[in-house]
Amino acid sequence: MNTYSTSDDEGSKRSEQATPFATFIGRVLITLAVALMGFGGFGTMIATAEAPDQLALAKLNQGIENYFVIQSHELLTRDERAAYIAAYFEQRNLPAADYADDFVVYAEIYNLDWRLLPAIAQIESTGCRYTLNNHAITKRKMNCFGYGSMSFESIEEGIAYIAKSLAGENPNTAQYYAGKDLKTKLYAYNSVIPHYYEDITGVMQKIYDQKELFKKSVERPNA
Repeated sequence: MNTYSTSDDEGSKRSEQATPFATFIGRVLITLAVALMGFGGFGTMIATAEAPDQLALAKLNQGIENYFVIQSHELLTRDERAAYIAAYFEQRNLPAADYADDFVVYAEIYNLDWRLLPAIAQIESTGCRYTLNNHAITKRKMNCFGYGSMSFESIEEGIAYIAKSLAGENPNTAQYYAGKDLKTKLYAYNSVIPHYYEDITGVMQKIYDQKELFKKSVERPNA
């Protein structure tokens, strides 16, 4: 992306000669990372490291993310996932709490992490607080996701549309999202905010942390 120039011909020649070896070493590291993914958190640690082979790195990240999506689906029932989402927004008195079931249903349909759409709604519209009617500035209606200048007939319609797009199944936007890892998808979704990925995944973690709230609220039967 960036172009570098120098008047030091010898330095340029040495750099050109070193590149094939560096690329080879990078590919070896990626291969080892994939092979060792089964050993605890090693795969996750490697996935965050820099590597010259960006395509292999993206595939590794995609594999890790798919694993966690599947795992989260297996560990929690649909009702439990919806309850976690609802609790997160209810604590903040936000309207997105009423659409917890829709977030979960469309995440299942399009095989997305069930926390992703609620997190985007939180960051983009403060949990749908500012998009239930025509916004004074953007004119978006029923658009909780900051998605262009689009309006929807209902919040559910917006959830369905954004889920389909992020899954790469919307022909109009598939080039940005199909087959991409979460970090790449979120960069395509909002490249203006440098820390957007961290913002979204931070909210996703907070939604999942509702499990502590539910553990405390469960009344254990008497023995």
